[in-house]
Amino acid sequence: MVLKDCYQELTSPENIWRAWLLFRRGKRCRQDVREFERHLEANLLSLRRDILTEAYVPGGYRSFVVHDPKCRTICAPAVRDQIVHQAVWNVLFPFFNRRFSPSVYSSRPGRGTHAAILRMRRIARRLGVRDRVFVLHIDVVKFFDSVSRDLLSGILTQWIQDDATLRLLERIIASYDSGRRFEGDGVAVSRGVPLGNLTSQLFCNIILMPFDHTVVGSSLAGRYVRYADDSFFLSTDHGELEVMAARAIARLGALGLECRTRIRPYRGFEALGARFFSDGISMSRSTAARAKKKLARVTRKFYQERMSATDFNSRIQSWRTLPVLGDRRWTESVREAILGSQ
Repeated sequence: MVLKDCYQELTSPENIWRAWLLFRRGKRCRQDVREFERHLEANLLSLRRDILTEAYVPGGYRSFVVHDPKCRTICAPAVRDQIVHQAVWNVLFPFFNRRFSPSVYSSRPGRGTHAAILRMRRIARRLGVRDRVFVLHIDVVKFFDSVSRDLLSGILTQWIQDDATLRLLERIIASYDSGRRFEGDGVAVSRGVPLGNLTSQLFCNIILMPFDHTVVGSSLAGRYVRYADDSFFLSTDHGELEVMAARAIARLGALGLECRTRIRPYRGFEALGARFFSDGISMSRSTAARAKKKLARVTRKFYQERMSATDFNSRIQSWRTLPVLGDRRWTESVREAILGSQ
């Protein structure tokens, strides 16, 4: 089954308006959003007209560096472009979400890092003696800068039979170039999708679908968790994980991606901001330190009237879910420290 004749739905007034409402959540205090909202009706009508006539041209990106804890360059598009990305997401995501592997936890409603962490803990418990459980961690090197744009376009063409939609997606993909090249069959292929685009989160799961499908028929199918470009396999057999690591390197290499593989004991293993133990899970210390600094910044923004009370309250409430990760004494102390930093 493929997605057909979706451009009309994508460019409908209802979808453009819904895209605006979803995009502006938590951003209404931003200066660029306020400027766009000042002439909202005219701006949305102009944007819809450009998409309908295929005159839409993506703008540039504002780049900045974050440390979480790895150093990452985020490329933020303009407000106009972000509304287009949200409109594309509204139409494409429901279709692809039904086809993603159940083991994928990134950029999907009702999932996320907490759900992925708890899934890994359930797998370890099912394996029995957790002191003898090993974890294979597969990490793609500079994933978003390494994605082959031609390969991504080819995968999208297999699933979408609507020329206008494909042309729009091609413009979004071509709006960014990491400067890296993939040499395949003697031909240099452009790489890169921007880390910061909503569509890039969807593209991440789409381009890794072939890798997910190679896992389905293996003995590790029920012990696999993927969050974005980080994949985890759990097993009591070290050799089994070594075989999967070799397969992953070959399969991802065929997609033009380079990956690092590491096999470590489950006990003391750190991933997705958590540390795993035989009897539970705790928040990693680096994550706790970043959380305290982040909440301090959010609090300053609120008192400087750069954040609404609703947005500030939603941020505060998110910290109250910390004990769900397991080791209650440890996470409770971190939670108190974070909330006490207000």
